[in-house]
Amino acid sequence: MVRDDHRRDVWLSVVTLCAFATFMTYAQADSTLGIELIRDSTKGNCSICHLIPGIGVPEDAQGNIGPGLEGVGERLSPEELTDRIVDARRFNPETLMPPYGTVEGLVDVDRRYEGRPILTEDEIAAIVTYLSSLR
Repeated sequence: MVRDDHRRDVWLSVVTLCAFATFMTYAQADSTLGIELIRDSTKGNCSICHLIPGIGVPEDAQGNIGPGLEGVGERLSPEELTDRIVDARRFNPETLMPPYGTVEGLVDVDRRYEGRPILTEDEIAAIVTYLSSLR
């Protein structure tokens, strides 16, 4: 005979495992999308300026204008990464890095991007998920 408290324990275990599996799938999907955006020349195109391991682009085809991003997940928190992607001018007004998540203070904007940022919040989150995994 199964007691009610055992049923509850089994149910809680199943719910916990399902939630964990969903989280892992979501994190993997975000990381995969992050890599795609990093490589996409019409979106992030991060590798044009940064050396980024694990994105499937040969190192000699990646840039060295910006800092290399190997180990960036150890150096910067997800919040710090997000802030830099949204608008790196907050940290260095002379930066060459485009503000991917804001339209404030921009001039001579390509018509495709007038009034909207280059990347959405979800796209920035996906890139941050990947970069945070670089340890």
